[in-house]
Order: sequence, then structure tokens, then C-alpha cells
Amino acid sequence: MPREIWRRTASLKVVCHLEHPQTFDLLAHAVQDPAAGVASVGLTLLGTSSDPRATGLLIDALIEQRHPPSRIAVHLEHSPLRPVDAYRALLTHADAVVRFWGAT
Repeated sequence: MPREIWRRTASLKVVCHLEHPQTFDLLAHAVQDPAAGVASVGLTLLGTSSDPRATGLLIDALIEQRHPPSRIAVHLEHSPLRPVDAYRALLTHADAVVRFWGAT
């Protein structure tokens, strides 16, 4: 991992650990980052977050499929949050990939 990406991912981890007020916004940007390492750390941190918005971002990432759906599904599965209605909506999504991973 190049040094710049390492610094960015390490900074994200520190900001999350300190529960900085802008953590959620930074994670939202990280998930959209073209650097796969940064996006992966963003997804991982969202998967451990107790912020209800985190699940929404993970579900959006699953629907957008910018990252492997299996990786996002793992983070949703291990999330401390269980938004049943949001998960249920995935089961009727137009995209079969989203339905599949929403059901697992």
C-alpha cells in the first residue's frame, strides 16, 4: 500500500476511534474514493459503526456495486445495527445481485 494511502487509512481509523463529529462525512467520502484501499477501510469502519446512517451507506454501496457485493454483505452482517425494514427492501430490489446479497 503506497504511503499516501496508508496515511489516509490510518487517519480514518484514528478519527473513528476518537468519534470525531465529522467521522460519518469522512467515511462517506472514503467509500466513494477511487483508491480501493481507502474505500475498503471506509466500508470496514462503517460496518463497525453504531451510527444508524452507516447502514444506509453500506446499503447504498451494495446497490451501486462499486465494490464487491460480497464484501459489503459481510460488513452488513457484522454490523451492530439491524434495520430490518432497510434489509427487507433489498429483497424486492430490481437487481438480482442486490436481492441475492440482501437475502444472505
